[in-house]
Amino acid sequence: MADEVPAKLIQIGPKGGAKKDGFNLVTERVVAVNPEAKQLEVELLAYDGKTVVLDVDDEALEELKKIKVGDGATIRVVEEGGRRVAKSFRIRAKDPN
Repeated sequence: MADEVPAKLIQIGPKGGAKKDGFNLVTERVVAVNPEAKQLEVELLAYDGKTVVLDVDDEALEELKKIKVGDGATIRVVEEGGRRVAKSFRIRAKDPN
């Protein structure tokens, strides 16, 4: 177990632009939003009930203010300085059912 190497993140970025290590995180439920601390907590789909707290990039703060608890979202996450930071969101409104 001690010899395991963390999985390498895939390269993502705009066409023709600089690529950064990162991934798209899809969640069905936002658990908590904290614009003051620049953080977002989301439930992970693959792990029943487990949540993760993400730091939010300054460029995405306006989007963070629009997202609400219970919303679903696709979040672009990039690794910077050993931290995983949310760079942008695509918000899906709450399912009425």
